[in-house]
Amino acid sequence: MKSPVKTMPAQESSASVSNGTEPSVKVEMDGTSLSSRQENAPALSPPSASGEILSMEDSFGAAVWNRDKRVNGLYNTKHARNSWMSIAGVGWVKLAVTYDSASAAMSILAAQARTKNCQIDYSVDAGNVNEMYIF
Repeated sequence: MKSPVKTMPAQESSASVSNGTEPSVKVEMDGTSLSSRQENAPALSPPSASGEILSMEDSFGAAVWNRDKRVNGLYNTKHARNSWMSIAGVGWVKLAVTYDSASAAMSILAAQARTKNCQIDYSVDAGNVNEMYIF
């Protein structure tokens, strides 16, 4: 029985394997040219700060405060942590989902703000309202 011997592989092209044979599977180009790929590229540019309004409610990673808003609708289900409030001029935002008690407390605050038509300030973090102040 022979013992294995370590040898340095010969410098070969990246298309061949260490024993000098071509690989059995070759990658073929799909026939699409660069110009046809550019035709399928998105046509719209991302929104910029000049001229277009940026939606900060969709920001992730940092809380975004919205000030002087009004609640004009509420939505709750029997399921835990499924409460939403509709903000005038903004749309539907989901209330806190960290704990059942936080979701219930936010629902009560949103209901009070809706009933009294109070001004609210709230923060959106990862798509959820985690803090809310009613004035």
